[in-house]
Amino acid sequence: MTDQDPWRSRTEDYTAEERVRLDKCADLLRKVQSGRPGPLEVLDIGCGCGAMGQLLSGPQFRLSGIELDSRSADEARRHYAEVAVQDLTARWPFDDHRFDALLALAVLEHVVDYRALLCQAARVLKPGGCLIVEVPNLGYWKEVRKLLFRKQPHWLKQYDHVRGWTLGYLKVALAEHGFVAVHAECDRLNLPLVPASRWMERHLASWGRVLIVQLVKANGTPTSCRE
Repeated sequence: MTDQDPWRSRTEDYTAEERVRLDKCADLLRKVQSGRPGPLEVLDIGCGCGAMGQLLSGPQFRLSGIELDSRSADEARRHYAEVAVQDLTARWPFDDHRFDALLALAVLEHVVDYRALLCQAARVLKPGGCLIVEVPNLGYWKEVRKLLFRKQPHWLKQYDHVRGWTLGYLKVALAEHGFVAVHAECDRLNLPLVPASRWMERHLASWGRVLIVQLVKANGTPTSCRE
Protein backbone atom coordinates (compact mmCIF):
# COMPACT_ATOMS: atom_id res chain seq x y z
CA MET A 1 0.00 0.00 0.00
CA THR A 2 1.53 3.31 -1.07
CA ASP A 3 1.06 6.82 0.25
CA GLN A 4 -1.13 7.49 -2.79
CA ASP A 5 -3.56 4.67 -1.99
CA PRO A 6 -7.00 6.28 -1.40
CA TRP A 7 -7.78 3.69 1.27
CA ARG A 8 -5.05 4.73 3.71
CA SER A 9 -5.71 6.31 7.09
CA ARG A 10 -9.13 5.52 8.57
CA THR A 11 -10.46 4.12 5.29
CA GLU A 12 -7.84 1.38 5.12
CA ASP A 13 -10.04 -1.01 7.10
CA TYR A 14 -12.71 -1.04 4.38
CA THR A 15 -13.12 -4.60 3.10
CA ALA A 16 -12.68 -5.57 -0.53
CA GLU A 17 -16.47 -6.02 -0.78
CA GLU A 18 -17.07 -2.50 0.54
CA ARG A 19 -14.59 -1.10 -1.98
CA VAL A 20 -16.47 -2.84 -4.81
CA ARG A 21 -19.70 -1.17 -3.72
CA LEU A 22 -18.07 2.25 -3.37
CA ASP A 23 -16.52 1.89 -6.82
CA LYS A 24 -19.91 1.07 -8.33
CA CYS A 25 -21.49 4.13 -6.72
CA ALA A 26 -18.60 6.32 -7.87
CA ASP A 27 -19.02 5.00 -11.43
CA LEU A 28 -22.70 5.98 -11.38
CA LEU A 29 -21.79 9.52 -10.33
CA ARG A 30 -19.14 9.75 -13.03
CA LYS A 31 -21.79 8.92 -15.62
CA VAL A 32 -24.06 11.62 -14.19
CA GLN A 33 -21.24 14.15 -14.36
CA SER A 34 -20.07 13.17 -17.85
CA GLY A 35 -20.55 15.98 -20.33
CA ARG A 36 -21.53 18.60 -17.75
CA PRO A 37 -19.83 22.00 -18.19
CA GLY A 38 -19.03 22.47 -14.50
CA PRO A 39 -18.41 20.45 -11.35
CA LEU A 40 -21.15 18.20 -9.98
CA GLU A 41 -22.29 19.45 -6.57
CA VAL A 42 -22.61 16.32 -4.42
CA LEU A 43 -23.79 15.86 -0.83
CA ASP A 44 -22.65 12.67 0.90
CA ILE A 45 -25.24 11.86 3.60
CA GLY A 46 -23.60 10.06 6.51
CA CYS A 47 -20.24 10.60 4.87
CA GLY A 48 -18.16 8.87 7.55
CA CYS A 49 -14.46 9.63 7.15
CA GLY A 50 -14.75 10.65 3.49
CA ALA A 51 -14.09 7.57 1.37
CA MET A 52 -16.14 8.87 -1.57
CA GLY A 53 -14.23 12.13 -1.49
CA GLN A 54 -11.05 10.15 -2.06
CA LEU A 55 -12.55 8.30 -5.02
CA LEU A 56 -14.09 11.40 -6.61
CA SER A 57 -11.25 13.87 -6.19
CA GLY A 58 -10.72 16.30 -9.03
CA PRO A 59 -12.36 19.37 -10.58
CA GLN A 60 -15.36 17.40 -11.93
CA PHE A 61 -16.83 17.07 -8.43
CA ARG A 62 -17.42 19.36 -5.47
CA LEU A 63 -18.34 17.25 -2.47
CA SER A 64 -19.94 18.25 0.80
CA GLY A 65 -20.84 15.94 3.66
CA ILE A 66 -23.13 15.63 6.64
CA GLU A 67 -22.18 13.30 9.48
CA LEU A 68 -23.33 12.55 13.02
CA ASP A 69 -19.91 11.59 14.41
CA SER A 70 -17.59 14.56 14.90
CA ARG A 71 -14.38 12.52 14.72
CA SER A 72 -15.36 11.01 11.39
CA ALA A 73 -16.33 14.47 10.16
CA ASP A 74 -12.88 15.82 11.06
CA GLU A 75 -11.30 13.12 8.90
CA ALA A 76 -13.77 13.76 6.06
CA ARG A 77 -12.85 17.46 5.94
CA ARG A 78 -9.56 16.42 4.36
CA HIS A 79 -11.50 15.39 1.25
CA TYR A 80 -14.72 17.47 1.25
CA ALA A 81 -15.33 21.17 0.68
CA GLU A 82 -17.45 21.29 3.85
CA VAL A 83 -18.86 18.84 6.38
CA ALA A 84 -21.76 19.56 8.73
CA VAL A 85 -21.99 17.67 12.03
CA GLN A 86 -25.53 16.97 13.19
CA ASP A 87 -28.46 14.58 13.45
CA LEU A 88 -29.34 13.40 9.94
CA THR A 89 -33.08 13.66 10.65
CA ALA A 90 -32.97 17.34 11.72
CA ARG A 91 -33.07 20.21 9.21
CA TRP A 92 -29.82 20.25 7.25
CA PRO A 93 -27.80 23.50 7.04
CA PHE A 94 -27.97 23.65 3.25
CA ASP A 95 -30.11 25.79 0.94
CA ASP A 96 -33.05 24.38 -1.00
CA HIS A 97 -32.17 22.84 -4.39
CA ARG A 98 -28.45 23.31 -3.85
CA PHE A 99 -27.09 19.91 -4.93
CA ASP A 100 -26.96 18.07 -8.25
CA ALA A 101 -26.56 14.67 -6.62
CA LEU A 102 -26.87 13.00 -3.23
CA LEU A 103 -25.30 9.86 -1.80
CA ALA A 104 -26.87 7.80 0.99
CA LEU A 105 -24.57 4.80 1.28
CA ALA A 106 -25.15 2.36 4.17
CA VAL A 107 -27.31 4.97 5.90
CA LEU A 108 -31.04 4.20 5.70
CA GLU A 109 -30.75 0.90 7.57
CA HIS A 110 -29.43 2.85 10.59
CA VAL A 111 -32.11 5.58 10.72
CA VAL A 112 -35.36 5.16 12.67
CA ASP A 113 -37.08 8.24 11.18
CA TYR A 114 -35.98 7.69 7.59
CA ARG A 115 -38.88 9.83 6.34
CA ALA A 116 -37.40 12.95 7.94
CA LEU A 117 -34.07 12.22 6.26
CA LEU A 118 -35.71 11.72 2.87
CA CYS A 119 -37.65 14.97 3.21
CA GLN A 120 -34.38 16.82 3.76
CA ALA A 121 -32.89 15.02 0.77
CA ALA A 122 -35.83 16.10 -1.39
CA ARG A 123 -35.45 19.68 -0.17
CA VAL A 124 -31.74 20.15 -0.92
CA LEU A 125 -31.64 18.24 -4.24
CA LYS A 126 -32.34 20.07 -7.47
CA PRO A 127 -35.33 18.93 -9.58
CA GLY A 128 -34.04 16.23 -11.88
CA GLY A 129 -31.10 15.63 -9.55
CA CYS A 130 -29.70 12.21 -8.77
CA LEU A 131 -29.90 10.24 -5.51
CA ILE A 132 -27.83 7.07 -5.09
CA VAL A 133 -28.81 4.76 -2.24
CA GLU A 134 -27.01 1.68 -0.95
CA VAL A 135 -28.66 -0.64 1.60
CA PRO A 136 -28.33 -4.27 2.67
CA ASN A 137 -31.04 -6.33 0.98
CA LEU A 138 -33.56 -8.21 3.12
CA GLY A 139 -34.59 -9.94 -0.12
CA TYR A 140 -31.12 -11.44 -0.61
CA TRP A 141 -31.77 -15.10 -1.33
CA LYS A 142 -29.60 -16.27 1.56
CA GLU A 143 -31.52 -14.00 3.95
CA VAL A 144 -34.83 -15.34 2.63
CA ARG A 145 -33.58 -18.85 3.29
CA LYS A 146 -32.72 -17.90 6.87
CA LEU A 147 -36.18 -16.43 7.43
CA LEU A 148 -37.82 -19.57 6.07
CA PHE A 149 -35.93 -21.59 8.66
CA ARG A 150 -36.66 -19.03 11.41
CA LYS A 151 -33.08 -17.86 11.70
CA GLN A 152 -31.98 -14.29 12.34
CA PRO A 153 -31.04 -12.36 9.17
CA HIS A 154 -27.40 -11.35 8.92
CA TRP A 155 -28.21 -7.64 8.58
CA LEU A 156 -30.05 -7.69 11.93
CA LYS A 157 -27.08 -9.13 13.81
CA GLN A 158 -25.48 -5.71 13.67
CA TYR A 159 -26.97 -3.90 16.64
CA ASP A 160 -27.22 -0.53 14.91
CA HIS A 161 -29.33 -1.79 11.99
CA VAL A 162 -32.91 -0.81 12.76
CA ARG A 163 -34.64 -1.59 9.47
CA GLY A 164 -34.51 -4.07 6.63
CA TRP A 165 -35.06 -3.08 3.00
CA THR A 166 -36.09 -4.93 -0.11
CA LEU A 167 -35.87 -3.43 -3.59
CA GLY A 168 -39.65 -3.08 -3.82
CA TYR A 169 -40.00 -1.50 -0.37
CA LEU A 170 -37.15 0.91 -1.10
CA LYS A 171 -38.70 2.05 -4.38
CA VAL A 172 -42.07 2.67 -2.72
CA ALA A 173 -40.57 4.57 0.23
CA LEU A 174 -38.49 6.76 -2.08
CA ALA A 175 -41.41 7.37 -4.46
CA GLU A 176 -43.44 8.73 -1.52
CA HIS A 177 -40.75 11.40 -1.20
CA GLY A 178 -40.59 12.34 -4.87
CA PHE A 179 -37.83 10.01 -6.12
CA VAL A 180 -38.16 7.73 -9.14
CA ALA A 181 -35.84 4.74 -9.54
CA VAL A 182 -34.01 4.65 -12.88
CA HIS A 183 -31.34 2.02 -12.19
CA ALA A 184 -30.78 -0.82 -9.73
CA GLU A 185 -28.02 -3.35 -9.27
CA CYS A 186 -26.47 -5.37 -6.48
CA ASP A 187 -22.94 -5.87 -5.27
CA ARG A 188 -23.02 -9.64 -5.74
CA LEU A 189 -25.49 -12.52 -6.15
CA ASN A 190 -23.63 -15.62 -4.97
CA LEU A 191 -26.22 -17.77 -6.73
CA PRO A 192 -25.15 -21.39 -7.22
CA LEU A 193 -24.27 -22.23 -10.84
CA VAL A 194 -24.85 -18.60 -11.92
CA PRO A 195 -21.69 -16.86 -13.20
CA ALA A 196 -20.99 -13.43 -11.78
CA SER A 197 -21.47 -10.56 -14.23
CA ARG A 198 -22.57 -6.92 -14.17
CA TRP A 199 -25.53 -7.88 -16.39
CA MET A 200 -26.73 -10.45 -13.85
CA GLU A 201 -26.19 -8.02 -10.98
CA ARG A 202 -28.53 -5.56 -12.69
CA HIS A 203 -31.24 -7.94 -13.88
CA LEU A 204 -31.34 -9.99 -10.67
CA ALA A 205 -30.67 -7.08 -8.31
CA SER A 206 -33.59 -7.94 -6.02
CA TRP A 207 -31.82 -11.20 -5.11
CA GLY A 208 -28.43 -9.63 -4.39
CA ARG A 209 -26.67 -9.08 -1.09
CA VAL A 210 -26.54 -5.27 -1.11
CA LEU A 211 -28.75 -3.01 -3.24
CA ILE A 212 -27.41 0.00 -5.15
CA VAL A 213 -30.25 2.12 -6.53
CA GLN A 214 -30.06 5.32 -8.58
CA LEU A 215 -33.08 7.61 -8.42
CA VAL A 216 -34.11 10.93 -9.94
CA LYS A 217 -36.02 13.66 -8.13
CA ALA A 218 -39.30 14.66 -9.73
CA ASN A 219 -40.42 18.28 -9.87
CA GLY A 220 -42.32 19.74 -6.94
CA THR A 221 -42.39 19.03 -3.22
CA PRO A 222 -43.84 15.65 -2.24
CA THR A 223 -47.02 15.84 -0.17
CA SER A 224 -45.40 13.83 2.62
CA CYS A 225 -42.76 16.56 3.09
CA ARG A 226 -44.89 19.70 3.04
CA GLU A 227 -44.71 21.65 6.26
